Amino acid sequence: YKIYDTTWDGIEYHQETILAIVDNGWKPLIQELTPQNTDQGLTIWVEHYAKGSEIISATIYAVFHKIETAKAINLLFILSSLFLSFDILYRKLKLSIIHSFSISLVVAFNPISLSQMLTFCVDGVVASLVIIFICTSFYLIKNLKKQYLLVLISTICILVNIKFTAILYAVIGCISILLFLFVRKHTYKDIRNLAFVMMASGLI
Repeated sequence: YKIYDTTWDGIEYHQETILAIVDNGWKPLIQELTPQNTDQGLTIWVEHYAKGSEIISATIYAVFHKIETAKAINLLFILSSLFLSFDILYRKLKLSIIHSFSISLVVAFNPISLSQMLTFCVDGVVASLVIIFICTSFYLIKNLKKQYLLVLISTICILVNIKFTAILYAVIGCISILLFLFVRKHTYKDIRNLAFVMMASGLI
């Protein structure tokens, strides 16, 4: 935990949001920021930007009481994308273990996720979630099982709350899945139900 974040965004308002929530008792859903909660020069970013990543990080920080541990969210999502992509390559596409692991390693530890793994910036988390979304889409296209739907719901809920541009990624991804299911001649009922699940997840 002695590798420090040197990014402006990471230190100035992502980390500041975490500290405001845990150390200063700020409740984002019901309170406005005050001088006691955070530096007033950072209010516009801390108060108005999406806080999905910071709330998860704040939970980790509240447990371990070391601010650097809050960066664990980056590694958790990288590992999730690693295991999901490996499963698809090895079990579904029948590649060898070495090829599957090599490709999934490159996919999960992509330049964005890798460069931001030890920072509080959120683009790496978004990159990992997009990979998870794509992997989940692959499962759903093959089979509309409930467990895959639960992963999709969780991914959409987290993704749209990480960064506002991630909403666009989620919308494009959802439309792509629905179009693919339509082309594959899935039933109207399946497509309608999946569209409803996606819309509900986005609203949540």
